[in-house]
Amino acid sequence: MIEMYSMWMDIARSSLEQEVLDPIDASNCRSIVIVGMGGSGIIGDYLVSIATEYSFEKPIMVIKDLKIPPWIGKGDFIVAISYSGKTYETIRAVKEALNKGCKVSVVASGGDLIRLAEEKKLPRFIAKSGLVPRAAFPALFMGSLKILWSCGIDLVHGDVIENSVKYLSKDLCMDEAKDLAEYIHGYVPVIVADPRYYPLAIRAKNEFNENSKIPTKVEIVPEWAHNDIVGWERGLYKMFRPIVIDPGDQTMHRDIVLFAYNYFEKLGMNPRMVSLKGSTIVDKLMYGTLLFGLSSVLLANMMGVDPLSTKSISEYKEFTKSKFTT
Repeated sequence: MIEMYSMWMDIARSSLEQEVLDPIDASNCRSIVIVGMGGSGIIGDYLVSIATEYSFEKPIMVIKDLKIPPWIGKGDFIVAISYSGKTYETIRAVKEALNKGCKVSVVASGGDLIRLAEEKKLPRFIAKSGLVPRAAFPALFMGSLKILWSCGIDLVHGDVIENSVKYLSKDLCMDEAKDLAEYIHGYVPVIVADPRYYPLAIRAKNEFNENSKIPTKVEIVPEWAHNDIVGWERGLYKMFRPIVIDPGDQTMHRDIVLFAYNYFEKLGMNPRMVSLKGSTIVDKLMYGTLLFGLSSVLLANMMGVDPLSTKSISEYKEFTKSKFTT
């Protein structure tokens, strides 16, 4: 899988050059709703964080379910993301959205979602095929932005995104990825971040889950300091290794992140600080995403685990296929 992650910079660039099919004008939409699961749904979390950072004025939310909330309907713009185009929950949510009169767009590499989009002339971005969903991150992320831009929604300026692509270079983070894998080996990672980097923390968890086959905990400050912090007081933490994401800025959020680092250090838990390269939140998200992806694969290799295999997910998909219809 290292080869797939090594392609990310090229995939991102080619995706930014690719055209969206059948774009529409959604500039007057009431809100933006990102629908998806797993490695596809996490794209929505990134978009929400970026929209917040750049003061995007429309509501934007993420749905990781087979239904959409009752208050979503006409006037709302749906971006449905499923790398395979076959995700049961996403297909079902899309059909419900269409029935409610929503404007719907699709990002996928093929499958039922692309066929549905072609049939109904929905805006669609056809992502590069031949990858596993979690390794398709740059295609899905850039494809989602292309959908928004082509439909008149300027979530973030294109120059910011284009500049961030250089942080998807394996050469920038491979050494740190190896060190991180060695640090985690034999332990359960605890990813600590502030709300702006919540998507990155969840993405890191998902990568260690799927590639390394290990459980992973996520803590978001300052909420962590109002509950989870007490859970460490009894000393039941020998199996855990805290990884603290340093945003590298001069904010109150960073002050609290440093408090968390010092707290874990005081407990003797040997926390690891991960500094994100780049000057914008998008740069840092791109760098961190590749860093944790590579680290999770290297950790899998250390443990003799196949990072490509996701047997339990396949079992769940067979369950939904046999029990439900879209």
